[in-house]
Amino acid sequence: MKKITMTSLLLALTLTLTMLLSCGQNKNGGSDATGDETDGGGDGEILSAADKKRYEDTTVYSNYGYARGVYFVTDRKNLSMVKCDDPENVHYAHSDPNCAHSNNTCPFAGDIETIMTVDAEWSDYPLVYIFYDEFGPVVDMYHDKWGAIKELDLGTNSIREVTDELQFNTDFAMFYRGRLYVCDGADERRSVCSVDVRTGEFKRIESEGGAVLIGICNDRIWYMNDRGTICSDSTGLDDMREEYACGVPKIADDGFLRACIDENGSIYFERNVKYDDNLPDPYNFGYADLYTVNINDLDAGEHLIDSNVLKFKASGGILYYTKLHYEEFGPVVTVDGETYNYSINTVDEFGNPTVDNYNACTYDGGTLYKYDPATGETSVCYEDSGFTICNIQDIADGKIFYYGERYRDFTRLNSDHTNENIVMTDIATGESVVLSHSGRPIETEEE
Repeated sequence: MKKITMTSLLLALTLTLTMLLSCGQNKNGGSDATGDETDGGGDGEILSAADKKRYEDTTVYSNYGYARGVYFVTDRKNLSMVKCDDPENVHYAHSDPNCAHSNNTCPFAGDIETIMTVDAEWSDYPLVYIFYDEFGPVVDMYHDKWGAIKELDLGTNSIREVTDELQFNTDFAMFYRGRLYVCDGADERRSVCSVDVRTGEFKRIESEGGAVLIGICNDRIWYMNDRGTICSDSTGLDDMREEYACGVPKIADDGFLRACIDENGSIYFERNVKYDDNLPDPYNFGYADLYTVNINDLDAGEHLIDSNVLKFKASGGILYYTKLHYEEFGPVVTVDGETYNYSINTVDEFGNPTVDNYNACTYDGGTLYKYDPATGETSVCYEDSGFTICNIQDIADGKIFYYGERYRDFTRLNSDHTNENIVMTDIATGESVVLSHSGRPIETEEE
């Protein structure tokens, strides 16, 4: 199928905003752009055979925000779309930026926890799944919806609720053959569940040790429990198997080790997690030894990839990761020569306001590494990009998208923060573009 251009995609969103996403229009459930009811969603009705096939033909694993040259950004109250080659060309998914999203007359009611895009194979337009936090959209004055999910379809100019049965905030989600697989919860209460996006059917993995979603491979869902055991389950969550014991006790702060699996069966997991008290809070990232084992050849055993690994994510059969490299640079100096002392407002043990000053610093040297399981070789993708990777959001089209902390080349700063929020860096060159500043599109940043 010929994919639509980015310009047409932006035009489609503009039309969607005009026709649908304004306060005062009650578009809950399966209402379309004209107000007529549609089949499917949380009401349990099954969509047509054609709709069923189109969802099942899409096998995207995960895609946080990026689709076809455009990145979707949220700051909890608003959804916007930014063209990656023109970050100041921002389109908002709400006609009233002052809306409180406090009742069901607003299609975006509730605090947006995160969003996920699905580059649907059957459509010229991506789907956008909107995840709300545990406080949820208000139903009436007596009841809140916890962990609701809505589907925004730019191809049909419609928004509908998929489910409101999530119990906690969404931590991680993936899309596979018509279902969302969601990791929700907090600390030891984390669990994995599935939601049929057509019918709203909801299932949860029953695991005494909790569960953290790590990926999809061989038509099965993979997760890790708090005992460091890799498990898999059928897509219907009715055939759990213990696949590989990493032999690691429960030592991570939240009770779970970090792990991921790629489409070729390579599992990546950490051991010997360490925290350095000399690193400034709140950016004291845990770092660890990173190991790999392939589920299709367990007899080959596991082996160490690298030490002091901070962040990692697999994409396209390659593992990308960062390593601990902490360095301070002193007070921030902007390009116009202005000195800026980076600080965060905090409180002391008695609750009195304090100000903690931080120098500009990097935690990973702005360097990205990659590991190729086919050759067993590691190499450097780029060095000194100017941004620390705080959390990898997506990897696609030769780009890595992440929450970034700037450590040099300052231009404008937002009040008390150097966090650029979403940064896009070319994996081959290290050239970076800021797509969103501190949770907002960059055009809203004060001069």
